[in-house]
Amino acid sequence: GRTITDSCSFFFHQELADIREQLTIRERLEPILPYLSVSKLSKDYFNKSSSWFYQRLNGNKIHGKVCRFTDKELETLDMALKDISQRISSLRLV
Repeated sequence: GRTITDSCSFFFHQELADIREQLTIRERLEPILPYLSVSKLSKDYFNKSSSWFYQRLNGNKIHGKVCRFTDKELETLDMALKDISQRISSLRLV
């Protein structure tokens, strides 16, 4: 069976993978974040606060657990960014 050391090692590697994934998401969003209203995005697409969004984006620990976007939330974020992108690209000022 698994030893305590094996279990701890597995847990550590899983947490490290989660942190890497969150950093990758943050790195990908970093160039556009200054142009977005995270408050509006969080409210309109997730019905949540901007604090909720940033907790997941930054991988904050809440009650000892690292916050991260679920797969479903990542799909919603991807859809939201595509929706915003389409709105911007369809805008004509002249």
